[in-house]
Amino acid sequence: SCCSTLAVAYQQAGEYLLTDALYRKYGIGFDVQDIDADGRLEIRTLNTPLNTFLGGADAVAIASPLQILTFEDGNLVDVSQDFPELLRAQLADWQAELTAQVEGPCEVLAAGTYLALRYMLGEGDQAWRDLARVCWLDGASWAMLREALVQFDYAESFTRIDPEDMAQLMPPLDWSLELSQYGQQVTSEGDSIPLLADVFTVSINLPRPHPVYLNLATNDTNYQRLFVGEDVTNRDNALFSLATGIAEFDFGQCYCLTVHNTASHYLFYDSDDLHRFNTVSSVPGQVQLVRIVDTFRILDDSSIDVQDVPVEQVQGRYYLTAWVDYRNENVIDADELKHVVLNIGQP
Repeated sequence: SCCSTLAVAYQQAGEYLLTDALYRKYGIGFDVQDIDADGRLEIRTLNTPLNTFLGGADAVAIASPLQILTFEDGNLVDVSQDFPELLRAQLADWQAELTAQVEGPCEVLAAGTYLALRYMLGEGDQAWRDLARVCWLDGASWAMLREALVQFDYAESFTRIDPEDMAQLMPPLDWSLELSQYGQQVTSEGDSIPLLADVFTVSINLPRPHPVYLNLATNDTNYQRLFVGEDVTNRDNALFSLATGIAEFDFGQCYCLTVHNTASHYLFYDSDDLHRFNTVSSVPGQVQLVRIVDTFRILDDSSIDVQDVPVEQVQGRYYLTAWVDYRNENVIDADELKHVVLNIGQP
């Protein structure tokens, strides 16, 4: 139940030799048979090393692509492409999910298997387009998939899909940051969004789940320091310093926004199970994050003293910044930021 090893013994120049051994774990073994009845034995298995390269644990090796080998001139030769009907049988469920625009093979391990199967069927270029239409992986994941396909001989190169050009795989992100009051969306007037000193709602609308960070500050200093291509793991940038998300005891049930002059505390969404928004609505093609605001929770620069101020008592300009970490993890890209000025309780 642990492991399987297979090698082929053959005779050459009067002595017996062994091919390089194949090694599989956790129930992934080898099925030796003459699949196409041509008098030559084939070895049927799964290419689990691809799964491992993409970060998969042994327990999920079953998601690896089909691999069929045969013995030829002292070597085990991959002949998987000679059995398109078997490749399509493994591909069928994932292809159906993509056709229905369900995010079936969008996790990187499954995406790797999906792409490998399509490449073996001679459909590699179309496979990228099909994945990009439904899946929203970050730039590092797309790059790792390209590297895996080349390393495991599914693809020779990417001359038609430039490794440096992610636009084909990751089109501009279509998302919105909206403010509403009394059930109506409030739009900009001049350089700001006017709000009465009363309860209002912040909504972020996305086509699919992505990490979201939202900050409110009393000045524009930190926002002006941001630049496209910046890595937010740099601690000199306090606007979205990682690991300083809002730590609420009531976990998203506070109807408030934290206001911090150094702007290192932020409202966040990592997943439907880990966030600080009041409500999350997820349906195919749309994710909506909602925060209802009846209080400003104002922190001093030390982040120690906290003052809760009802919005009815708030007046002035506040700077709201939202970032969706979509394309390159922890790096700010041009279509990932939205910034608005709230003009509260004053003409």
